[in-house]
Amino acid sequence: MTPHPSVDRVKTSSKLKSALEGKITDQLGYEPHEPGGSVDGNARYGTCTTTVLT
Repeated sequence: MTPHPSVDRVKTSSKLKSALEGKITDQLGYEPHEPGGSVDGNARYGTCTTTVLT
């Protein structure tokens, strides 16, 4: 049985979001909400909605 296309989109979106968050963490060198090496106090607070077209 094949899952509904919207289920595949949700899974793809979740995987993409996780991969991008990991990439940002690697680039910045600190996790979200940690002061890390941020000179200006930006500690990656907050989120926003994102629409991924597939």
